[in-house]
Amino acid sequence: MKSNDTFIDDTIHVNSEEELVNSINNATESIVITFDCDVTLTETLCISANKNITLISNGKNACFKLIETQAVTTIVVNNKGVLILENIIVTHDYGYRGMGIDVLSGGKLVMTGGEISNNNGGNGGVRVQKGGFFELSDGKISDNGAVSAGGGVYNVGIFKMYGGEISNNSAIWGGGVWNNGAFTMSGGKISYNNAVSNGGVYNSGTFNKYGGEIFDNTGDDVSK
Repeated sequence: MKSNDTFIDDTIHVNSEEELVNSINNATESIVITFDCDVTLTETLCISANKNITLISNGKNACFKLIETQAVTTIVVNNKGVLILENIIVTHDYGYRGMGIDVLSGGKLVMTGGEISNNNGGNGGVRVQKGGFFELSDGKISDNGAVSAGGGVYNVGIFKMYGGEISNNSAIWGGGVWNNGAFTMSGGKISYNNAVSNGGVYNSGTFNKYGGEIFDNTGDDVSK
């Protein structure tokens, strides 16, 4: 529940990595974890099986950061784990390389606001593995970089984009999105991404576009 200025105390509030990890590990049902400040990580944050976790920032206009300070992936969503992001920025500290979020087979990621930004690693912002699921309805995936494919999103699972923005990401193939799974776009924008081949969307899977915009990407906006 939201009030005009802050969230009512019906959630778990955290201020540190230790509090965040303990709250996730101790969860026995769906929980909302509220950040009262930026939280720095010293290892990958894992959403394990049968955990249904919502991460959200405290305050009407707040957008706190989850900052990885090591050269590892910031968040891994495991099989049968569910992660919902609202107004959280998933990022790496300056100089450290690693992906933003890795959704494993059977895992589910839902993004309704915030950012996944400044992650530079194997597949950039979000990797959705075979059998994984990612739903983007709002928020921004930006300024991420991949070594080869999928600067913003690398998908071999199921990716549904209803809104939000994928922008200013870079890769060799698919600066915005590299898809070899099932990608459905109904809204949002994929723009200003950079790649040697197909700056917007590189598709070798199933890509159905019913809405949204793809524009101003280097190379082709969408693979031919």
